[in-house]
Amino acid sequence: LSLHDALPIWMMPVFVPVPNMVCVLPLPVLARITERGPAPPPNKRDGKTEAASPRVLVLAPTRELAQQIAADAEKFAPAVHAKTVCVFGGMPRIDQMRTLNKGCDVLVATPGRLMDLASLGAKSE
Repeated sequence: LSLHDALPIWMMPVFVPVPNMVCVLPLPVLARITERGPAPPPNKRDGKTEAASPRVLVLAPTRELAQQIAADAEKFAPAVHAKTVCVFGGMPRIDQMRTLNKGCDVLVATPGRLMDLASLGAKSE
C-alpha cells in the first residue's frame, strides 16, 4: 500500500454528526478524480504486484462510518470511472490486500487497519 501520492491530493479526516450528511463527503473527492483521471492499475513485475496508489484517502473513525462513506462513494464513482475500496478491522487482512492489489481510486479506511496494511506492505518490499 503506497499512500505518498494520495496525501497531497486530498486527505479528509471525517467527523459526521448527522448520518444523512455522509453523501456530501465523496462529491468533492470525485470531482478531483474527474480533473485528474482515475488511478492506473498497479503494475506487475516478476510475478509481484506493486503497491496500490489510491488517488484519495478518506479516514473514518469507525467501521460503520467507513462502510457508509464507501457505500455512498460507490453510488457516484461509476460516473467518473473510479473504484472505491473500504478497509477496516474485523475482516481478514488477506482479502483486503487482494482487493487493494487490484487498484483503487478512493480508499476509505479506519486508522488502525490502514496502519496495519501499510506495515504489511513495508514488510513485503
